[in-house]
Amino acid sequence: MANVSFQSFPASGWANNQSGHYYSTPLIPWFRATGQPSDYPNAFTPDIGSKYDFTVTHDASAYNYIYNKTDPFWPVEGNFDKGFSVQSPDISSSRQFNYRIAGGKGHWMPAPIFRSLSFYWGNDSNNAKSWYVKHTALVLKNWKTDEEKTWGFSMNTTSKSSRVIILNSVDGVRAMGPDWFVYGVIFNLRTDATSNLLIGKGKLVDFRLGYECDRPSTGSHKLILPKQMTWGNLTSAMRAGQMKYEPI
Repeated sequence: MANVSFQSFPASGWANNQSGHYYSTPLIPWFRATGQPSDYPNAFTPDIGSKYDFTVTHDASAYNYIYNKTDPFWPVEGNFDKGFSVQSPDISSSRQFNYRIAGGKGHWMPAPIFRSLSFYWGNDSNNAKSWYVKHTALVLKNWKTDEEKTWGFSMNTTSKSSRVIILNSVDGVRAMGPDWFVYGVIFNLRTDATSNLLIGKGKLVDFRLGYECDRPSTGSHKLILPKQMTWGNLTSAMRAGQMKYEPI
């Protein structure tokens, strides 16, 4: 029988502090590796985690606020500038909406190994109408039932400065158990009201999920990357008692 080598990564790779950021976090497209249809969820409150209101004031799909969506959404080696841009018309009123990226094909991260979420936010327009990510939530999905839940992080920012975001309080996700996977992410985006007509433009790039596998304290351990599949193919394989891995 021929030997087969599978793609592997360190047993843990996550953004463990602000200064270290996430540049050592492996470049793994855990969900929606390719293709990125626009999805604008209605207002909601996360099922678990922080209970901030993901407010919606306008139908962003009708205004084409999201543009320059890259495919893939995830950074790749040598080209981290991947994600999406957001813009508003010349308005004085505030705007707030939800943008979701989920589903598709991916490697699918089990909830118990989720450890960090990080991305880089930058403003192309430096004025009072600059956009910012006010709240962030993960979409979690159960492979046995297809039930979805949202998990909200304790992020309620009004900062518009270009910055790196690190989210590490993740016990609620890890406690969901092995039947749950990270299925997607939701960003609540906002631009504030002003006294003048101004255009705001910003962008989210270099999004990564970090992981930490429970393991013995000694010895050499690796994360063997699951095969990239659609959600339907993943659940079919799981029901058949199979686990498929990504060959090199």
